[in-house]
Amino acid sequence: MLSLFLSALVFWPLWDQPHTGQRREGIYYSPVSLLNKVGSSIAVPAASLLLGWAGYVPNQPQSIRTLWAIRSLVGPIPAVLLTAGILLAALYPLTRERHAHLREELARRQMAA
Repeated sequence: MLSLFLSALVFWPLWDQPHTGQRREGIYYSPVSLLNKVGSSIAVPAASLLLGWAGYVPNQPQSIRTLWAIRSLVGPIPAVLLTAGILLAALYPLTRERHAHLREELARRQMAA
């Protein structure tokens, strides 16, 4: 899901520059980096708690409950998050035509400057 979000993030500065006349990539990328770190600091302990609750014991044969917890962490949960990311990407209002228009406008403004 993060990769879909980051691929859309590339175009935000392109949209912003014609409106503000400034290149402000840092304003967009800094919060994303912070949110990535916060998300990781939540997801890793949550996965550890789930595995602990399911009875995970390192280097031992795992119970059925533990195996289901592991399967859910690598299967359905990421699938749901990826599906949500795909839906958000599909709803993103930037089309090929809009992107071409923004690029043309930026080029025109750079030629005028």
